[in-house]
Amino acid sequence: MWFILILLTGLYPALLFSNRSPAQINQLKIQSKGFAGYFRKALVTFQFTATEVLIIAVFTIRDQMKYVEQKKLGYNPENVIAININSAQTLSQLIGLTNDLKSQSNVISICAVQGFPGKELTNRTLYKNGEDHNGIPINTCTVGNGSIVNTLQLKLLAGKDIPPMKQPGDTDVDVLINKKAADYQGLTPQQAVGKKIDLHLGKNCYVDGVVGDFNFKSFKSEIGPFAFHNDREAESKNYILVRFVSNNLNSTTEEFRKIFSSNIPSAAFNYTFIDNFLQTLYSSEKVFGHIILVFSLFAILIACLGLFGLTAFIAEQRTREMGIRKTLGATGSNIFILFVSNFLKLVFLGFLIACQYRYPFSRD
Repeated sequence: MWFILILLTGLYPALLFSNRSPAQINQLKIQSKGFAGYFRKALVTFQFTATEVLIIAVFTIRDQMKYVEQKKLGYNPENVIAININSAQTLSQLIGLTNDLKSQSNVISICAVQGFPGKELTNRTLYKNGEDHNGIPINTCTVGNGSIVNTLQLKLLAGKDIPPMKQPGDTDVDVLINKKAADYQGLTPQQAVGKKIDLHLGKNCYVDGVVGDFNFKSFKSEIGPFAFHNDREAESKNYILVRFVSNNLNSTTEEFRKIFSSNIPSAAFNYTFIDNFLQTLYSSEKVFGHIILVFSLFAILIACLGLFGLTAFIAEQRTREMGIRKTLGATGSNIFILFVSNFLKLVFLGFLIACQYRYPFSRD
């Protein structure tokens, strides 16, 4: 594209002046009417349309990223660390790690989970009743050994949290669903508590409680049905979520590392802060926004230079006309308006066209 643009830039004036004498070249004037005039106006309109599309994209992406930063997720990801426990070799190691974490004064709540929002969830199908053969997709997450409601600070609408421990011999599955799942079944949160639901776990699943809808994925996806459950034979628990309070994040992380190493000495301490992880979900959008900003600045500069050059050339061509107008009493503001009006319509037309391209860059 760079080569073609340079070639066309030099090709047009070469062809224009190659077959003309110096006297003919001096008499050339820009045509304001006919094909040449309309073609020039079309090019100017196209140039400003492209520039304004980029400008609108910059502001739209900025608004979207601001929305991501300020939008409430339905849970609190701050001061929550996800510690990977896949490297644990025995159950006693996990029990020791859990107990040692609970004993820390700066730990508010913990919960063992299959995954956390935005990572490692299971796709299943939720059915209304036995006659519902289509169902609706639902994401599920195995939890246990703690309180998922307190750890993520979910809003409990009805019922109670999943019990931290299952009783020996208890084959029923405790489930905590969000409001979307209750709505699909045609139940209010209060009505859903105690109901049996079908999650295709091969066991009886009963709703213990209903929480408010929360963004368990990025904002690129709509909030859908979601369920936490404590089926031991389903997916394994890969992380321990720890909600803590601390004024020194580095010292708290080091404290957790020592606890982890003392219980699972043969493994590396792998952890993720949930709020930092959520930021990575939008890293591509941030890079795209920066690229659009750079190209917009270049486009604005090129558009201004092109418009200035075209205006200067037209002013040179209309010097005699301006002299006559000045003689007849035209002021500087009259001449300014005369020149501006030639391009203002084209710029405004380009703006109207560019506004039609706002929606591909935005997602409410």
